[in-house]
Amino acid sequence: PPAITTNNGGAGVQLRWQCGVPALTSTAISTNIPEIISLEIMQLDAHQHFWQYNPAEHVWMTDRMAMLKRDFLPAALEPLLCSTGFDGTIAIQARQNLEETRWLLDLAEQNEFIKGVVGWVDLRSPDLHAQLARFSTHTKLVGVRHVVHDEPDDDFLLRPEFRRGIAQLREFNLTY
Repeated sequence: PPAITTNNGGAGVQLRWQCGVPALTSTAISTNIPEIISLEIMQLDAHQHFWQYNPAEHVWMTDRMAMLKRDFLPAALEPLLCSTGFDGTIAIQARQNLEETRWLLDLAEQNEFIKGVVGWVDLRSPDLHAQLARFSTHTKLVGVRHVVHDEPDDDFLLRPEFRRGIAQLREFNLTY
């Protein structure tokens, strides 16, 4: 549906459609800047995991987590986000491998409501720069993480190769 705009002395409201219902966007016009500045506030679920359950790949799911031992995919989440007023989500990796990051980025391309992806790369790898260069072509990649509590080495975060990896994220405008 088309947007409807009302203007009241330089400030206005734009009606856009989200989840099949109208949503408002506030706009303001500055006399010093000829462009219209649109301020849109999004409500995001900032930490969402997706997976196709596989016991061999999701070994962290113990028997006490039986309710999680099933697929969690975007098609099931989107109606929940819409019904609760959320505009989207950030998908967070659940497995520490490059394939997981590729898969989440593919899901984000296919689902507009996935606004960003926090994936995984091997921050200790001598090939890290190439990994980051490949993934940085995806505009929805916003950061990377490593599940440190699974590491047997208590000093994992202090290791020089890990710290070198963290330092490379800035070049690609990524967070940790």
